[in-house]
Amino acid sequence: MDAAAAVSEWRVSSSVTVLGLVADGRASAAIWHRPLWMDVLRDVRALSAGSVFRYRAALDRRSPEQAIGAVLDPLGGAAALPALARDLRQLLALMAAIDGLAPRGLRLEAIDDDGCRRFHADRVAVRLLCTYVGAGTELLPEDAVDRGAMGQGDNGHVLDVRRIAAVPTGAVLLMRGDLSPHGPGVLHRSPPNPLGSPRVLVAIDA
Repeated sequence: MDAAAAVSEWRVSSSVTVLGLVADGRASAAIWHRPLWMDVLRDVRALSAGSVFRYRAALDRRSPEQAIGAVLDPLGGAAALPALARDLRQLLALMAAIDGLAPRGLRLEAIDDDGCRRFHADRVAVRLLCTYVGAGTELLPEDAVDRGAMGQGDNGHVLDVRRIAAVPTGAVLLMRGDLSPHGPGVLHRSPPNPLGSPRVLVAIDA
């Protein structure tokens, strides 16, 4: 199932303005379909050919530019990855421009396993995710989940696996976390990765 399928609690659009619906509680998740610039693809594909990594930066004591430097410096720096640096800059500015949101943490990673295979919600107010290389994040609508069965260490709380939706590669996902004042966080997980192909993704928390 593609995440573009109609799910009442999610919104999908080719307009970036769709992301604002999460901040004001009109949607639990919003997906902005956007094309990735070729120079951004070149930068992230170069990263996917290397070793796995995970770099984080808090923004409470850093400017956005300092946070970008913190996650890119171990990879050669913004000068070596100018297009990726530009995209991270734009995503941070995008979140900061949405009423009620302020970026608090930036994470850039390349992983070659399944990541977190259990459907879960994040302990944040809002999280932005974009998968640059590899399969995108998988989501579950609220009516396909038994929240009372969560916490057993498996996916036994999933009522209907046919309702799993995949966010397209390159699209920007903004979703509610469990600390949101508007309701419970969206259940999601990393996609299956049986071949161990590397995924490169960014996460920004608010």
